[in-house]
Amino acid sequence: MIKKRSVVRIVLGMIVLLFLAKPSIIQADTLNEFKLKNGIKGVEILLEQPEVFPLDKEPILSKNARYIDYSATIYEATNKSSSVEIKYKAEAVNNSKKADTIKRTVTRNKFLKGSVSTTADFKMIAAKVGVKAEIGVGKSKTVTTQHTWTIPAKTKTTIKFGSKVYTTRGNIVRYDRGKVIKRKPVDAKYSHCEYTSKVSKKIK
Repeated sequence: MIKKRSVVRIVLGMIVLLFLAKPSIIQADTLNEFKLKNGIKGVEILLEQPEVFPLDKEPILSKNARYIDYSATIYEATNKSSSVEIKYKAEAVNNSKKADTIKRTVTRNKFLKGSVSTTADFKMIAAKVGVKAEIGVGKSKTVTTQHTWTIPAKTKTTIKFGSKVYTTRGNIVRYDRGKVIKRKPVDAKYSHCEYTSKVSKKIK
C-alpha cells in the first residue's frame, strides 16, 4: 500500500489574481510559482519596493509639560511611530489532514537613514526612544536568510517577511541652566529587527 504524503496544495490562479489585484504590485516585482521536493506548491512575490504597514504611533508629551532646570543636551521627540516593511509574501492552502512546511530563502533590508549624521546624535535618539538600530548611521544593506513556516492542516495561510522599522522626528536641544541655547532639528528612520508573520484561516 502506498502511503500518501501530506501535501500543501496552492490554488495558483486565485493567488496570482489576488497578488496582481493589489495596487502596490509594480512591474519590477517578481512573482514566482514554486514546487518543492516534498510536493508543496506555491506562489510567492518578492517585492522590489517594500510594502509598508503602520504598527502604532506613540503619544508625545507637550512642550509645556517639560522643564529642564539643569545644563544638558537631550533629544526631544515630536513624532514617533513603528511600522513594518514587507519584502516577501506568499499564500498557501493546505487541504490535507496534516500540517506541512515551506522553507524559503528570503531577503530584507537593514538601514539607518535621515538627517541624523553622527553616531553620538543617534545614540542620544535611541536612548530616548528606547529602540536601537541594527546597523550604523547612514548605512544600508540587504541580508538573506532561510525561514521555515508550518502550514497547519485545513487552512489558508498568508506569510509575510521583512523588517520592523522605527521612525522619529524632533530636536536635539542644548540647555544651559534651564535655558535653550541651541536647537537642532533631526529625524531618523531605521530598521531594528526582523519581522515575520503567519495568519492561518480554517477551511472546510
